[in-house]
Amino acid sequence: AHGADAPFGRQAAAPMDRHAQAQAVKEEGNGLARDGRKADALKKYEKGIRLLGLPTHCADEEGAQALAALSPEGRELLSVLASNAAQMYLDPGAKDVALAMERCSLAIEANQANAKAYFRRASAALLRAEGVAKGSDAILAQGQSDIRKFLQMEPDSAVGQLLQERLKRTRQAMLGPIMRERHEREPEEEPDWFRQTKRRAVFVCMCGASATGRDQLHLPEALLSMAMHAKDKKAISVGVAYVGYKGPDELEMFTEEWQKKYYRMLRLGERATQIPAPKQVVVQGEVYNLWSLLEGRVRVIRVGEFRRTGEKVGVGWVRYCAQLLWHGEPFVYQSCRSYVRFAPRWDELLKNDLAVALRRSQQKPVLSWMSQYHEEEPWQWVSDKVDYEDSNSAPPGALAATQIDENLGWVRWRRRYFSHTFGVPAQVAFSSPHNMFSTSELLTEVPADPFVNALPLHGQLTCENVRLHTRGWDVFVPCANVTWETAHDAREVA
Repeated sequence: AHGADAPFGRQAAAPMDRHAQAQAVKEEGNGLARDGRKADALKKYEKGIRLLGLPTHCADEEGAQALAALSPEGRELLSVLASNAAQMYLDPGAKDVALAMERCSLAIEANQANAKAYFRRASAALLRAEGVAKGSDAILAQGQSDIRKFLQMEPDSAVGQLLQERLKRTRQAMLGPIMRERHEREPEEEPDWFRQTKRRAVFVCMCGASATGRDQLHLPEALLSMAMHAKDKKAISVGVAYVGYKGPDELEMFTEEWQKKYYRMLRLGERATQIPAPKQVVVQGEVYNLWSLLEGRVRVIRVGEFRRTGEKVGVGWVRYCAQLLWHGEPFVYQSCRSYVRFAPRWDELLKNDLAVALRRSQQKPVLSWMSQYHEEEPWQWVSDKVDYEDSNSAPPGALAATQIDENLGWVRWRRRYFSHTFGVPAQVAFSSPHNMFSTSELLTEVPADPFVNALPLHGQLTCENVRLHTRGWDVFVPCANVTWETAHDAREVA
């Protein structure tokens, strides 16, 4: 009997290897965590990590050697211990978000398939971004990357989808969409003119995408035409994004003389004007100058010709920047063309047509049309299709699909014009960024995509129309054409 018991006694007395000890400590920590003793559980998890040869929180050379020496089972155990420790660091009783992120990084380095570690690091990123003075965008970007990887492993996780949305909203708030110099500062007081007209205001959103073209000449004249022919002049506010060709601190257009003309077109009389010092804003990591002119009636953002990545900016990027200048106006007119001439009472006509479309459509309506061509005219020009009573007999145009590109898969587009005007807005299949008029809900649901520069023009139009239709927007043309563009700038579609 004594001989039979001897082997058992020797086995019990033999020291367990470090892996087995770490496994036992992990189980003890899990039990403590279930009992609510999270501080004690954290100590157990940290002890298990040290048993596996990683004594510090930092990924130093000694730790890297210890990690490389572990077996696959040891790496998996280390990943679980580090991830569990991160969870304890996120507990309010022992909150240390920085250590939580470090432990998650260790867990991921040990086992890149540890979904919980990605989720916990994303959670820690959300918490840490709120407490740092600088670098919050980079932290949130890493958090978004982590939660995407988690959802690839756990695609049906409701809590993961919720965290992804919170990260997105938090990052958008910190960026602005244009990031304020200090995002926690008090909002600026709205000017009197805007408070008086904000319930009926129209945001005119225009852009110029070429530093070497004629945008710096065309945009100011287009805005003078717009202001001269607007019916509700005091309810117009403007946002312009353009590509500059001089120094970043120099506004290439909208001189003091132009501002005086603009005031006269709004029938506000003679007023003192100036070009104020610009404010710096950050858009997706790019630093741009922003000018607020004419008591905030005209807001201008100057975009560099190239982004930090070396990519040349295109129409999609400047449209996106111009849309960021929206200040809450209920109606929005957008155009990607720098040369535009407007019909008398254009704003009243478009508001009336949109109201009719709202009643006729079961979805959300947007008016979109292709401008009529004409030879280049001064900004005071009025079409002979408009009579002395401002009745407009110019038929609208629309964007039409012609074929599917066999090589690229995009829809090929052409502009087409109706032969007559309409009594009510006519529904069409496709929208065009040449001219769009809608409620401001369009800017929040289907903003311009700033990351489509790599696509050909027809591909960009295809993507935008798919996004519009999948978000429940119907497209109408107005009863008559209310804008003209120069044939000098004519392209196949744009």
